[in-house]
Amino acid sequence: MNLATFPPRVLLAALGLFLSYPSLGNGQELSRSVRLTDENDYLVFWVPPQRRTDGNYTQGVRLSVDLAATPGFSRRLVCRHRPACGTTMDIGQEIYTPTADAPEPLPGERPYAGWLYARGAARTGGAGAARSLALTVGITGPASLAESVQKGLHRRVPSFKTPLGWEHQLPTEVAFAIRAEQAWRIAPPGAAHPHIDLVPSADLTLGTLRTAMAGGGRLRVGTGLNHPWLTSTASPRFGLTGFVGVRGDIVARDLFLDGSTFRRSVSVEREPVVLAWERGLSVSFRRFGVEYRAVTRSREYRTGPKAHTHGSLTMLWMIR
Repeated sequence: MNLATFPPRVLLAALGLFLSYPSLGNGQELSRSVRLTDENDYLVFWVPPQRRTDGNYTQGVRLSVDLAATPGFSRRLVCRHRPACGTTMDIGQEIYTPTADAPEPLPGERPYAGWLYARGAARTGGAGAARSLALTVGITGPASLAESVQKGLHRRVPSFKTPLGWEHQLPTEVAFAIRAEQAWRIAPPGAAHPHIDLVPSADLTLGTLRTAMAGGGRLRVGTGLNHPWLTSTASPRFGLTGFVGVRGDIVARDLFLDGSTFRRSVSVEREPVVLAWERGLSVSFRRFGVEYRAVTRSREYRTGPKAHTHGSLTMLWMIR
C-alpha cells in the first residue's frame, strides 16, 4: 500500500466524519498542563541493561504546553463556538537507527534518521467526547541535530556503543503532517471521579511525514480518576492510576521507513498494518504528576524485528 493506492474516498469520508461530529457539550473547561516527556528503548527496566535494544525508535524528547488562546480559524474549524476550546504546542526531537549498526548501510536495515519538529493542535471536548486537529512541521537530516545528540550521549555513557552510520542518515527535508483525532470517554454514571473508565479513539494523518489511519483505546483503573481532558474543581489530592491500551495503524507512508520524499535515500519495505499495546502507571500529588508507560509495536518493516519496545517517562505540572 502506498500513497497512490490508499483509497482517497476513505480518507475524505473519515475527515468529513470528524468535522461533522455532533455537539461535544459545553459548560466545561479543558485541563491545562506543562509536560516534559522522554522516550527511549533503554527505559525498559525489566530487561537487563546489557540486553536492552538501541535501534529503531531509540530516543525522543518532547515539551508540551496547553494554552487557553486558540487562533480564530482553528476555533471555527474544530470548536464550532464551543467554550471548551484550547491549543496545545509541542516541540521535540526523535531519533531512529537501524537494528544492526555498520559504517555502510546494510541490506534490509532501516535508515538513520533524525526529526526536529514543532506541532500545534486545536482541541475541544465535553464530558463524553473530544476532538483535536494538529499540524506538525519539522526537518530531517543534519539540521535535526540527532547525530550530535546521540553521539554526545553515547560518549558520556561508557557502556553505550558509538553509532557508526550517521553519514548515511536521511537527507535534509522539510516534512509535514495534519492529524485529526476523535476520542470518547465511557465511565460509570454519576461519579465525579470514578475508579475506572475506557477512552476509545480514532485518528487520521495525512502528509509527507506520515499518512495513516488508526484506532484503539485505553482502559484506566485508579483512585479517583481525573477526567482525561476536562478540568475539575474537585480534583483528588493524590492519585494513583494504572492503564493498558491497544492500537492498530494502517500505514500508507512513513518517512522514516519509506525514505526521502524528493531524493533517493536508504529505505525499507514498510508493513502496511502495525499493532501496538501499552501499559503504564501514573502518580499525581496536587498539581504535579509522573507517568511511566511501555509501548510495544509489532513489526514495522519486512526485515525488521518482530516487535520493539520503548519506555516513556513524563513529568507534568497541572496548571488547572
